[in-house]
Amino acid sequence: LVAGFDPRAGLGRLFQFDVTGGRYEERDYAAIGSGGLHASTVVKLRHHDGIEADEAIDVAIEAIFQAADEDIATGGPDIVRGIYPVVALITADGFERLDDDDVAARTGSLLERLRGAS
Repeated sequence: LVAGFDPRAGLGRLFQFDVTGGRYEERDYAAIGSGGLHASTVVKLRHHDGIEADEAIDVAIEAIFQAADEDIATGGPDIVRGIYPVVALITADGFERLDDDDVAARTGSLLERLRGAS
């Protein structure tokens, strides 16, 4: 995946590439890899026009978590070892990586929500 912000168009751009060199511009979201189908299903169900950054971050973390739960080749959050996925925002102001403490707290909140739902 390649993502960025196009200042001339005033919007984010998202491209997906395949092994043959094909380039595909995606509209709202994309997921790649062996767990991509599972991750994109979570995003598809939770994405909506006007989604705010905080909610989008939580959706991304849940998508990775659910994909890792369904696909053994997908690495998700590892709370025991304190290993978390890299999560970042790309806006008109640039690239901003969330720190691991923030991702850890959001992952903990996700787990509490999922435990309460079962």
